[in-house]
Amino acid sequence: MRNVILACLLLCVAIGAHATTLVVSDDDGSQVRVEWPPQRIISLAPNLTELAYAAGLGPRMVAVTAYSDYPEAATRLPQVGDAFRLDWERIVALKPDLVLAWGSGLSARDRAAFAKLGLKLLVLEPRRLEDIPRALRKPPPALSSDR
Repeated sequence: MRNVILACLLLCVAIGAHATTLVVSDDDGSQVRVEWPPQRIISLAPNLTELAYAAGLGPRMVAVTAYSDYPEAATRLPQVGDAFRLDWERIVALKPDLVLAWGSGLSARDRAAFAKLGLKLLVLEPRRLEDIPRALRKPPPALSSDR
């Protein structure tokens, strides 16, 4: 079931421009309620930046972290930190409606800070390259909509 969220991202982009409240199960098992499609996305890991662009979310990206160098468009976005520290003032100032995070690279303290600030945090943690295409072919059981 890991990485089903990647399929969800692609399917949600395909749904269109109608905003819908979605409840998504992330790779930490948390339920994240988010307005979809998100308008302002921050990626906290280079691999997630690439996946977001691959899912067609590039135009909605507002910031990335250091070493997010693919695709080239990501290099033109503001950076909000690196693997060791986040620039909280910049993150808050950018007013993201969704933050993508790599579970292994995010401390418990940072997770708590996102919660305290009321920022929507979606933890993704694909482990193997072959998980990605398989996830993209699966139906989205982790996704439900509240209308």
